This record gives sequence, structure tokens and C-alpha cells, in this order.
Amino acid sequence: MNTVSPESKRPPAHAVAPSWRRQLLVAAFTLTVFGLALWGLQQALHGLELRQVMQAFRVTPASHIAIAALFAAGSYVALTMYDVIALAIVGRKLPYRRVAVTSFIASALAHNLGLGSLSGGSVRLRSYTREGLGAAEVALVQGIFSATFLLGAGSLFALSLLLQTPTAADVLHLSPAMARSIALALLAVFAAYLVAAAMRREPLRVLSWRIRLPRAWQALGQFGASSADLACAAACLYVLLPRGAVPYPAFVGLYVTAIAAGTISNVPGGLGVFESVLLLLLPGVPAGTALGAILMYRAIYYLAPFIIALLAMVARELAPHRARLSGAAA
Repeated sequence: MNTVSPESKRPPAHAVAPSWRRQLLVAAFTLTVFGLALWGLQQALHGLELRQVMQAFRVTPASHIAIAALFAAGSYVALTMYDVIALAIVGRKLPYRRVAVTSFIASALAHNLGLGSLSGGSVRLRSYTREGLGAAEVALVQGIFSATFLLGAGSLFALSLLLQTPTAADVLHLSPAMARSIALALLAVFAAYLVAAAMRREPLRVLSWRIRLPRAWQALGQFGASSADLACAAACLYVLLPRGAVPYPAFVGLYVTAIAAGTISNVPGGLGVFESVLLLLLPGVPAGTALGAILMYRAIYYLAPFIIALLAMVARELAPHRARLSGAAA
């Protein structure tokens, strides 16, 4: 009988080192961005007193908080459609109720913990493999989910630049000509994506990969779901800010910029990065008022769904055990 020594089972040192280096680089990048974000916040909030932030809580009407909660719920409902469309592109159809629960838990965890492909992806892997999907199919669903977000973020950003060019350009520190050029370039890319989805039926070959493009209705669904998600998420924060600070279409471009910065940073929840970008770019709003609104938004859009998602995850994991105990008792 052939035996294999423990040493021979270990991967070669040259195969392990690059992985460790990548992890160290990602960690160093995240910590650096987080440190810069904290420094930026410290500069933006220099001289700010706690009472100024608390004043923002006191003057915000309860009706605005309730409306913000409704917009947050609308965003999470739209996020469930990301999964529905991704599963349709992969060629799988699952009951919406189960997809919605998985998507909500995965999205709430990813929003708060960061590294969505790992935190949200692990939830999808556990849930969808139980539904009969293979690991490769789940990875594709996760990839389509991320791509759908990018489509919505890019299209809303472009529309913001076109609909409110002077204001959006001023807020983002761009010239009007540059703002229009960026918007038209993004819209041209998205139009090409829609045309490719409408015309191509065979999988797209990229090196050794075969990528199945969505059908036209699925591509349109991606734009619709992601635009609705981000429009609702932006509105959740917008209604908590003082009225007239900036027109909503221009604010959407600012919000998408802040969300993108937080996502790229890999900092959990974009904490510090999101706030720094908003405080830097948001015009005409006192720092204390803006920070108070952002904290309320964090509680409504991040913390509350996170708690609900944890409870839902525990309840779902315990459900089979309760069923077996009930069956045994019967």
C-alpha cells in the first residue's frame, strides 16, 4: 500500500506565499483606508460638540424616520430581485419566499461585515446548495449579484450627472463638460451591454471561461432592480437631511460615490469612508446635522436589518431541529 507523508501533503511553499501576500496586502489596504477615513472625519468634525449631533436627532420628525424606514425596506425588497434575476440567468428557479430570505440575510450581513463575496457569498452557498445548486452555480449567482449592483450604481450616477449637471458637477468637484462626458461614456457602455444581451444567444468565450449573457429582459431587470435599490437607499438618508440641502437627483450621484468608496475600501460597512465622503462633498449642511442624519441612517438601514437578519438566520438553522423534535414527540 502506498503511503503519503504529511510533509508531501503540504502545498509547495511558492504556492502558499502568494496567497499570504495577497491577504496581507488586502488587510494593509483596508487598514490604511480606514485610518485615512478616520483622519478625514477628525478634520471634518474638528470643533464639533456632541450637543450639535444630538440636536439633529431632536429636530428630525418621527414621520421622516418612518419614511426612511419604508425606503430602507424598499431597498432590501429590490435586493431580493438581484438574486431572482441571477438565478434566472443561471437557469434555476426557486420559490421567491426562500430566495427572499436568503437574499435579505446575505445582503444585511454583507452591508455590515464587508467583503460581500465572502460574507454574503457564504450565506448563499449554504442556502442554495441545499436547494440543489452546485458550488460553481452559486459562485456565478454571487458574481451576477455584484455585477447587477455595478450596473445600477453606474446608471444612476450617469443620470444624476445628466439631470443635474451644474449641481452634480459642483458637488463632485467636476467641470460640467467632464460630468457630461463621464455620464455619456457610462450610458454608452450600458447601452452596449443591453444590445449584446438582446442579440447574443451563445455563451461568450473569455479565455477558458464560457459566460452566458442574460437575455434582454433579464438585463433590463438588472438595471431596474439595482436602480430601485440604490434610489431607495439614497432616499432613506435624504429624508433625514435638512430640506433643500441639495436636489435629490444630484444627491443620488453623491450617495453612489460614497457607497462605491466604502465598497472599494473593504472596510466593514464602509464605516468612516462613507461618512468622510459625504461630509466632504455634501454642500450647505452643518457637520453636526449631517453626522446626526448619517447615524440615524446607519441605525435604520444597517443596524436594524442586521439584527433582524441574525434572528432570521438562527430561526432558519433551528427549524430542522424543531421539526425533528416534533416528529419524535409525535
